[in-house]
Amino acid sequence: MIGQVFIFLRHGVIPIRAEAPTRGLAPLKRRALSPQGRREALAAGRYLATWLERHNRVIDRILVAPSQRAEETAALALDAATPRVRLRLRPEQIVAQIDTWFSGQGPAATIARAGHGPALLELVRALAPGCPDLTRRFGVVVIFTRDAAGAPWRLTALGPPEDDAEPA
Repeated sequence: MIGQVFIFLRHGVIPIRAEAPTRGLAPLKRRALSPQGRREALAAGRYLATWLERHNRVIDRILVAPSQRAEETAALALDAATPRVRLRLRPEQIVAQIDTWFSGQGPAATIARAGHGPALLELVRALAPGCPDLTRRFGVVVIFTRDAAGAPWRLTALGPPEDDAEPA
C-alpha cells in the first residue's frame, strides 16, 4: 500500500532568446510557456491524472514556484480546485522541506510541487540516484512514494513519455 506521495512537476518549455527577438522577451521569471511548453504541461496533466486515478489518489496541496511558467504549468496540468501555495525555495532546500510539508498532513497525503529544473535535479540526486538524467526534460512528472511518515522515499513513476507532447 502506498502511504504518502510527493509529485514534482517541472514546468514546460519557455521561449529562449535564440528563438525570440531580444526586444519584447519578458524577464525569465515572467516568461510564459511556449506552445510546446503548453503541450508538455497538458501531456504531464494527462499522465498524472491517469496515475492518480489508477492509485485512487487526489492531490491535497500544490506548492507552486513563484514564476509565470511554473504557475501556468500547474494551471494546465493540475486540478484547479486543489489548494495552492506560492512558495519560493532554493534547490538545495527542497529535500529538507519535504518532511515539513507532510507534517500534519496524514499518512496518505499527496502533495505536488510545480517548479524548476535545478530543484528537480537536486531532489532526484538525493532520493533517486539511479534515475535517468532529467536535465533536458520539461513538463516531466516525477512521483515519489513512501509507506509511512519518516520512511525513505522511492521513485515510483516518471513520465510522460518524451514523445507524448510532440508538435501535432
